[in-house]
Parts: sequence; C-alpha cells; structure tokens
Amino acid sequence: MKQVLSGPLTFSSRQRVRKAAEFQQIKQRALKIHSRRLMLMVCASNPEQQARLGVIVTKKTGGAVVRNRWKRKLREYFRNRPEQFSQGSDYLLIVKSKTKGWPTDDVERELNELHRKHQSGARS
Repeated sequence: MKQVLSGPLTFSSRQRVRKAAEFQQIKQRALKIHSRRLMLMVCASNPEQQARLGVIVTKKTGGAVVRNRWKRKLREYFRNRPEQFSQGSDYLLIVKSKTKGWPTDDVERELNELHRKHQSGARS
C-alpha cells in the first residue's frame, strides 16, 4: 500500500530566495547560527511576507549529485515543517565544506539542533 503525504509537495518560487542580491542582503543582516556541518542565517523581513529559503552548497561538498541531494533534503525539511519558520523571514542554509562524505541521512538531526538554537536565541 502506498503512503499518501499530506500538504503541498512542491517548493514554489515564492518560497525560495532566488536573486544574488537577496542572498547578499541576508548574509549582511542575518543572525548566524552554527552547527557542526551547517550554518543557518535568519533575516527578519522580506517583501513577500512568507517564509523563504535559500540554500548554498559548495563544490567542496562533492559533485553535482551530492550537492543536489543536499539541496533536496534541506528543501524537504523546510517544506514539511512550515510551523517552525516565521512568516516574513528569510532563511539561508549553508552546507559547510567539511560535510564531504557525511551521509545526508543525519540532516534532520542537524537541522533540529539549529532550530533549537534559534528558538533559544543563541548567537554564534
């Protein structure tokens, strides 16, 4: 029997940070939260009034297949947990280069750690 997921299964363009200028703006104004292999940047306001996500995965992480797998996992986490992300905020997730060879299966645990730090107001 096939499992049916609830909620939207797409990641629309309104939910993405798309332009280089927007990425730069987030990098300059954002609260930065680090974990061992990821960095989360949170910027309080965006013109869309919807939570948006940007993902950066460096080539040092691996080839295109590995980088795309990271992006899919991170977007899936964002899409499946909308209640954890404030409306009107931009989120930028950066996969650090030391993740090379690290399985993407542990992504959820790492993201939960980042979310917990963000909720507690920790700054790095």
